[in-house]
Amino acid sequence: MEFEVNAGSFPESQQVINIRRDRCDGCAMCIDVCPTKALSIIENRDRPGKHIVFVAPRLCHGCGLCQATCPKEALFLPGLSPDEIRKYLAMAIKEIQDTQTET
Repeated sequence: MEFEVNAGSFPESQQVINIRRDRCDGCAMCIDVCPTKALSIIENRDRPGKHIVFVAPRLCHGCGLCQATCPKEALFLPGLSPDEIRKYLAMAIKEIQDTQTET
């Protein structure tokens, strides 16, 4: 199965994003980029008064956009490093830019 982001098609992963609770500060940058709205902010039960990201597993397609966006590297797909995600993202951005300059 595939899903669409900005008219681009991406394969759906079998992975669901994981959260390193000790790193997440609830900045919500990941929420802004999630194409399936699988992320939300909740109160962090480990740190009263602070917030953390919650993942709705049924909505998460494992695209890794949130992982690439997180400044704290609090989100991760098992088996995929932040550097690998950034590499894939850079390739996708270049492909989009190349397509736009061709038209």
